[in-house]
Amino acid sequence: MTKRADMAQATDEGVEIDTMIELVRQNLRLLAELVQRHEVGGRAIPVEGKTVRTPADVAGYLGPELADLAQEQLRVLLLDTKNRVLGTRLERLAE
Repeated sequence: MTKRADMAQATDEGVEIDTMIELVRQNLRLLAELVQRHEVGGRAIPVEGKTVRTPADVAGYLGPELADLAQEQLRVLLLDTKNRVLGTRLERLAE
């Protein structure tokens, strides 16, 4: 079905075009929020205050999660001023 046919059908069913456009915008905002929360590329993983002091601590913390990956990933470990883990984030590199 073409875009024009879709709009004509919606109008025939009593849905105003402005209302439909607003609903689509709301859905896009919700989808963007869901992607940001749940997509691997943007996911921040909450952690309960694990302290890291050395590279070995980081390897012990992230190692089990990263060990079996088929492709390398760039992870950012977010720490507070006392080296407690606030979360991790998977960063996407520009291609």
